[in-house]
Order: sequence, then C-alpha cells, then structure tokens
Amino acid sequence: MSQIVIENTNNWRLIGELSFATAGKLLTDLTSKIATLEAKELTIDLKEITDTDSAGLALLIELLKLDISITFCNIPTRILNLSSVAGVEELLTQKGI
Repeated sequence: MSQIVIENTNNWRLIGELSFATAGKLLTDLTSKIATLEAKELTIDLKEITDTDSAGLALLIELLKLDISITFCNIPTRILNLSSVAGVEELLTQKGI
C-alpha cells in the first residue's frame, strides 16, 4: 500500500511501497494531482518509503518528465543503487529538474 501526503502546495510525502504492485496507480494519482498545481516547483520526500524496486525508479523518472520542476529528498538507498546501475542517478539527485 502507498499513499500521497500533501504537506502543502509545494511539499509532498510518499509513504509505503514504490513497487510493481503500486507504481501504476501511484503514477496515475500523482500525475492527476500535479496537473492541478499552479506552482511549478514541487519537493517530494521519500523518507517513508518502506520497499521499492525498479518500478519505483521508473515511477520517479516518469514524474520528472512532467511539466514541473521536481526535487526528491531522502531518496532510499535501494533507489539510488538502482539508479546508479541504470546510469540515471544524476536525474534523481539534481535539484529542481
């Protein structure tokens, strides 16, 4: 199970799993919520992610393709390791892409 917590307009948290089981629904939910934002900058805190796999990495990369500047913070080690192997770590760790 996963959930999106909106702290305020520019600061959100993801809680739970970023996995094959949750990525599709999360992408749909996040994309629709992001589409309603007037702000063009968003920080997403990943500190409370409990489990992840390559689908979680793919989800984060898909979010970076949206028409908004997204910064991820507290990226789980597993995602950083996967992104390093895939050669995309820099995409996730740059501020305000």
